[in-house]
Amino acid sequence: MTELYAVKHVADRVANEPRNVGVIAATGRGADSRVATRFLGVDLDGTSARRPLPGVPNNIYLAWVNYFRVKTREGRWEDIARARRRRSQDFYLDHVLTILDSDDVERIADEYFSRLVQAAGRCRPGRRRRIRCDRAEAL
Repeated sequence: MTELYAVKHVADRVANEPRNVGVIAATGRGADSRVATRFLGVDLDGTSARRPLPGVPNNIYLAWVNYFRVKTREGRWEDIARARRRRSQDFYLDHVLTILDSDDVERIADEYFSRLVQAAGRCRPGRRRRIRCDRAEAL
């Protein structure tokens, strides 16, 4: 069983129109669970585009990416929930769905990243990603 979460960013809290900027797929919430993360403008090795998210300084965005990666991989999901309860966050997690028949977190993260993040907004730079996004937008 795999839980899928969308990482959302709210650029304008008054308008309150969140944008999906990443996905997290996890087989559980413990430190021993398998977790895969995908974020807009950030490659799997952690390198990023110059400005993956307009209006957000790159260092701030990468700090949030690192925050979600570390907390979920260490099984500290409650820290994320507690921080959001204390005060509004520009970045937050939203549970999307539970997949009962698969625990291939890497495949699920790839599939839903293209569906929820790339197809909904601009693509990451790079020829390979651009082709992939153009196909998603054509659907």
